[in-house]
Amino acid sequence: MNRRIYSQLLVLAVITAGILASFCLAASAAPSQMRIGFMGMTPDEIYKELGEPHYIRVIDYGAGVRYAYFTPDEWARIADMAPLEQGDDVYVRTIGGTTWQYHLSYTPVYLGGRFAPNYKVKNYIVYPEGTATLSQAAAALPEGKLLQTAQASASIVDGEGGYGPVLVVRVPVENSELTRDFRRFRERDDICFELEIGFPNRITAAALSSDTMISYIALRLGVQQGEEGTPVNLQAYLK
Repeated sequence: MNRRIYSQLLVLAVITAGILASFCLAASAAPSQMRIGFMGMTPDEIYKELGEPHYIRVIDYGAGVRYAYFTPDEWARIADMAPLEQGDDVYVRTIGGTTWQYHLSYTPVYLGGRFAPNYKVKNYIVYPEGTATLSQAAAALPEGKLLQTAQASASIVDGEGGYGPVLVVRVPVENSELTRDFRRFRERDDICFELEIGFPNRITAAALSSDTMISYIALRLGVQQGEEGTPVNLQAYLK
């Protein structure tokens, strides 16, 4: 009888351990499920995951307003000459057989006090080195998950001053931490992820396809702004 009770208790213990393990795994997986790309991460978190940036990009305010690139060692030697420049961290990554440049920008978050900000990623741009198609970006990049979600609304938008057209994709944000960190004063509308995808050639809604070449993907966070443009059924192209 005691042996039977012991066996029953042992089975119960194993089942309980399995349930607890499943719960812990689900809890530990939740943050990664909520995170999209590098949005909301601090420089320390970026460095821990990716290491030192390959380059630091700053705006050269000389004639033509171009960008200048420095290695971390070069930047350490010249940073005191431009104390107001934070610069973007540039990482070169190979994903899905394509090399991509990630240009990460950091925005101050003042939840700890007005004069003691904590810097986090609020927007960044991804450039393919060489050629890449819309479907390749959607399938390979972490940011491509946004293109495939059913909640995404997409449209072809002509930018101001004849810039574009670009594909703009908006997805509601379910991460309360991002909403808390980046909602600006008196903004009441819903925060959303917004992807702007540029093309090397002019594009129309009718001509867009999964094989359309892209030149960059800009990911930003904020309240929806700008015109809607011409709606497109993005999921139909990416099946």
